[in-house]
Amino acid sequence: MIRERLLLDTNAYLRLAEPLDPLLNQPFGPDKARLFVIREFEKEFSFSPRLRTRFAWVKDTKYVVNRKRPVPTPRDKRRHISITESALLDYVRTEGLGVSPVDNIALAVGKTLDMIVVTDDLDMRKVAHIFKIHTMRTLALLKRMLRENHIDMAKVTEIALYWQSVDDCPASFYSDFRRIFGEPAPRC
Repeated sequence: MIRERLLLDTNAYLRLAEPLDPLLNQPFGPDKARLFVIREFEKEFSFSPRLRTRFAWVKDTKYVVNRKRPVPTPRDKRRHISITESALLDYVRTEGLGVSPVDNIALAVGKTLDMIVVTDDLDMRKVAHIFKIHTMRTLALLKRMLRENHIDMAKVTEIALYWQSVDDCPASFYSDFRRIFGEPAPRC
């Protein structure tokens, strides 16, 4: 049985899926935590020429198969997710925040299903703070995986170098890395 589910936003998935393959639905830690994406990830990826070009590997069979089981949304929660999504969208528009519709859905799912949303997006984190949605930075997730012996420090270093090589480091990467891991981030 899944005891804890963590929901990856689009950027977190794209930063972690390739270096941590297979990423989704792989239990880790004493609580058998699992990572998920939402169904709408596929639509967002399919309709974004920028994402399809920059992250062509996402369409490789092994990644497609790994995403076949997105976060389960119980039928009785779907209406609440939709209502929450509308409230979040109103707030995002009113405040002029840059949260994509798919990331807005991820926040609504996280709120409704009481999941931690893994995101480095500053605007998503602002919305999450206002609406009391639990979030975690990607580096904090890596630290947790390290602490729970799911990965080792060599893998953390590999991922940090990978992000730099593809020019996809989260905001505040260097200061967050030092704060979270207690040492400077490795550099390419």
